[in-house]
Amino acid sequence: MLVVDDNSTNRLILEELLSNWGMEVSLAEGGADALAELDQNSAAGAQPFALALLDVMMPRMDGFDLAEKMRER
Repeated sequence: MLVVDDNSTNRLILEELLSNWGMEVSLAEGGADALAELDQNSAAGAQPFALALLDVMMPRMDGFDLAEKMRER
């Protein structure tokens, strides 16, 4: 799972919760970081993220814009 949130506390809480549910979690603090994480994951030949949890209200690139860019990739 990819978790994208500009708030570090939210990222830590979600990472803890999702990890306790047995999920492998990658964190990104914004849209650009999330796209870089997707590129890195793809370049490594890793399995694509099955799920992404996106914060809608982030500076520079909100969750809706990020979802659109992710879908394009």
